[in-house]
Parts: sequence; C-alpha cells; structure tokens
Amino acid sequence: MGNLRLKELLVKFKEKLEEENKLLKNPKNPEDIEKIGEEKRLLLADIAEFNKEDFEGLEDLLKEIDALTKKNMFLATNQMQLIEEIFEALLGEENVKQYTPYGEVESKQGGFLNKKI
Repeated sequence: MGNLRLKELLVKFKEKLEEENKLLKNPKNPEDIEKIGEEKRLLLADIAEFNKEDFEGLEDLLKEIDALTKKNMFLATNQMQLIEEIFEALLGEENVKQYTPYGEVESKQGGFLNKKI
C-alpha cells in the first residue's frame, strides 16, 4: 500500500519536472516556475517520509526523474548565465558587485546569485 502511494507521489513529481522543463525552455512567467518549485518541494517532503526499502521496484521511475532533474538544472544554469551576461553588458563588469558569505561586497567573481547592483 505504501509503495503505491510512493509511486503516485513520484509520478506527480515527474509531472512537475516535465512542466518545469517546458517553462524553462520557453520562460514567460517566472512566477509559474516558482510555483512549480514550491509544489515540488511539498512533494519531496512527502516522499522523504518513506524508507529506502519502499523505493524498491521504482528504479526506472527514479532514473527518469534523475534525468529530468539534470536537464532542468542545465536549462536553469544556462538561463542564469544569460542573465548574468546581459547585466554585465548593460552595466559593465566593474559595476556588478557580489556579496561574500560574510556579507562583504566584493568585485564580480562569476555567478549571478548574491549580486549587488
């Protein structure tokens, strides 16, 4: 019974990954991607309640999920790099600052996250 519930959750998670993949290929509304991210987080919280043994027999589904996750990460990374290049082109590399883990501001070190403009 638990295995059936787990399979349902994994199938729903895979469907969310497929939705996310379509949105990442043709991004129009970032809120939609954010909404799917929250839905995936909730599904993962439910999935995390299962034991390792519960996943037996679901290896093919897990491989599909893994492949989709990697594709989505690749697409998201490419989009972040594009955004970073646009900011650098518009503002000039010397005008883009980045926060260190200690809250200090330093010159651009690559990566768009934690930037201060």
